[in-house]
Amino acid sequence: MVKRNHYDISCEGSVPQALICFLKSSSTEDAVRKALLLNGDTDTQAAIAGGIAEAYYKDLSTYRSKIISYLHPEMFFVLEKFEETVI
Repeated sequence: MVKRNHYDISCEGSVPQALICFLKSSSTEDAVRKALLLNGDTDTQAAIAGGIAEAYYKDLSTYRSKIISYLHPEMFFVLEKFEETVI
């Protein structure tokens, strides 16, 4: 991972960093934590790294109920509809 000294919201600044976080991770939580420690657009980087890691490790069920407890009810509805359609 390359720490940057400036805030970069570009695709070129976020995606490679997120991929590196995933590639160096050992779990979904590890990938997200690595991304959150970067400088830059960390919420985007963590979402990308976490999404890829969850699909790869299939270990999010441990954290699912905790994560969902933070969602606004409207966002939970969106998540349910997405999962019904895609998963």
